[in-house]
Amino acid sequence: MTGLGGLRDCATLAILLLSVGVGCCPDDCMCTPLADIGQWVHCSVSEGGPFPLLPPDTVVLDLQGNGLRAVPPGTLDHLARLQRLKLMGNPWECSCRILYLKHWLEDRRGRVTATGTRCSLPDGSYRSIPSLSGNEIPGCRRAQEPHCLADVRVLGAALSLVLLSVGLLAYAAAILRRIRVDGRRTPGALWCAPRRTAV
Repeated sequence: MTGLGGLRDCATLAILLLSVGVGCCPDDCMCTPLADIGQWVHCSVSEGGPFPLLPPDTVVLDLQGNGLRAVPPGTLDHLARLQRLKLMGNPWECSCRILYLKHWLEDRRGRVTATGTRCSLPDGSYRSIPSLSGNEIPGCRRAQEPHCLADVRVLGAALSLVLLSVGLLAYAAAILRRIRVDGRRTPGALWCAPRRTAV
């Protein structure tokens, strides 16, 4: 019985901690409390390996020296308290995979201080990740097309469906007008000409 009670107490504590935005330190990370404002989180992550679920109260995230070329989409979205991001010592590549980090940094400009945000282009030159344009990244021009073009395509497809539906409804209404309410057909409701009988 005491085991179940202890388990229930741990579950209650976990729910309480999650509700106030305090997270557990992942296995591949070291977490240091920063007074009452959150945690300094340093993670050892390998390229292509699973990315740890970062605590929501992370204030400083240190990903230095991990050999990362990109950050998986969605990894940083829940870090509302993040103030500093340390990215030095990673061979960031200016490829389509870097776009998540680029947009995330742009959205938090002025709120999050990031260091080590240079990536390498195929020609060997380096650029700041936030300053990249979609046209500089080979193969990403289509992925970077303005959202309005995609919206126009969706609206065009929706309009085609609406017009097709209207046409089918008009056709069905025309057929129904040819059929009497009591179920007898009018002469115009025949689909094909009546057979002629030999005299």
